Amino acid sequence: PWEGEVRPAAVVSEALQKMMLTLKGFFMSMDGSKVDYKAMGNSELFAEYVRASAELVRLTDVSALSEEERFCFFLNCYNALTIHGLALFLPSSPLAIAAFWKTTAYDIGGTVFSLDHIEHGVLRANAKHPVYLTRSFKSGDPRLALSMRALDPRLHFALNCGSNSCPAIMVFAAHNVDRALRGAASSFLEQEMAIDRQRSTLTMSMILKWYMVDFGDSVPALLRFALPYLDEQHRADAQWALDAFEAGKGPRVVWRKYDWQLNNVDLSEFHAGELDLEQLSRSSCQSASAGGGGGCSSSLSLYTGTESVTSRSLRGSLPVPENASVVSVASTATSLDGRRSDGAVSASSMPFAHATRSDLD
Repeated sequence: PWEGEVRPAAVVSEALQKMMLTLKGFFMSMDGSKVDYKAMGNSELFAEYVRASAELVRLTDVSALSEEERFCFFLNCYNALTIHGLALFLPSSPLAIAAFWKTTAYDIGGTVFSLDHIEHGVLRANAKHPVYLTRSFKSGDPRLALSMRALDPRLHFALNCGSNSCPAIMVFAAHNVDRALRGAASSFLEQEMAIDRQRSTLTMSMILKWYMVDFGDSVPALLRFALPYLDEQHRADAQWALDAFEAGKGPRVVWRKYDWQLNNVDLSEFHAGELDLEQLSRSSCQSASAGGGGGCSSSLSLYTGTESVTSRSLRGSLPVPENASVVSVASTATSLDGRRSDGAVSASSMPFAHATRSDLD
């Protein structure tokens, strides 16, 4: 567990932002679209991030953050949690890990937040899941207090799911989040929205189809949303398509096939002999652990969704590292609203723990 003093959420958020930026600088492509998961997962710098992330368990004042600060905090938590979970297992695709988004979670202030909880419950203002058509947080759930007051659709250009077709990985700060989101929206839409006037086709990312409701629930509404974020040429094409839809002669919509392969890359040739990662990680950890913490461990919790999972049975389905602390927890580790139950095994005391599926429903 985290052994340092309890620091304000704003301070912890800023420290983790810096560590994420450092990881991005050394283990991700320049545009943030690819990650060298193997090199990162084996680095001392990543180990320091894992230890520093345990401080999330001790946070008690996330609700005291401003709306912009809370938005950035959970955006960064989502992207860090995705990278954290994938680096542990190195799957060929996030889909290779059963129910990855429902079962990969951080313990934040003693409360479980899975990737789905963060995206749909917090960032999408507790909107219905596009597949399950249910809300992450039910009435009375204390996590509702952390949900955004309004849904900003640009979040879909800021969340990285670990696959080739996902938006690039970014690190967000409250003081310039609007500018960063505008940039992310422009980059994604100009790349993922292609209009061929001669063939009268409009080709778009599946992300825009899955979350159409967030953009106005129609293709014309999506085009109207996109216009301010496009450069002159793309804007002219989008306006042509919008005019055609409004005239009842809209182009044929084609949804681009989604590439779910892991956004993995080998960056070793770019770093060999150039960096002292051990020294860098020490300085980065000192920044993140200025509160005097030591001997901390990760707050990552990977829930398998089975009543009791042993190391033997888990290794039969997932590539768990031999030195991983895999445990079997037959008793309930969290209550239905995400709070810890008495006698539970704390996820922060090991790299990842397991609990029943009902814990995350």
